[in-house]
Amino acid sequence: MEQRSGAKTGDGPKTLMYFMGPWCAPCREMKFAVAAAAAAARVELKTVNVASQSELAARWKVESVPTLLLIDGDGHVVRSTNTPMTEMQLRVWLFNRDGGVG
Repeated sequence: MEQRSGAKTGDGPKTLMYFMGPWCAPCREMKFAVAAAAAAARVELKTVNVASQSELAARWKVESVPTLLLIDGDGHVVRSTNTPMTEMQLRVWLFNRDGGVG
């Protein structure tokens, strides 16, 4: 899954969905970075273990881990990536060019 941007539709609170697997080394390495970046961006973080929540992963069409989806207030994907990142890279990824989230 490549990073993609969609039209901004939801002005409500955004949610960062972090799809991970317990067997995934990059997922384990990113765990604290994802939490810190979400807190800095003031977005709600929902961590989804694809091994125990496969139906949720299927609903969002997640095919690999780690996968991050930034969801707007209307439930639309604003951004997505499956690239492992550091906390600083995640912070940059979360913020758009005008300084706002998403």
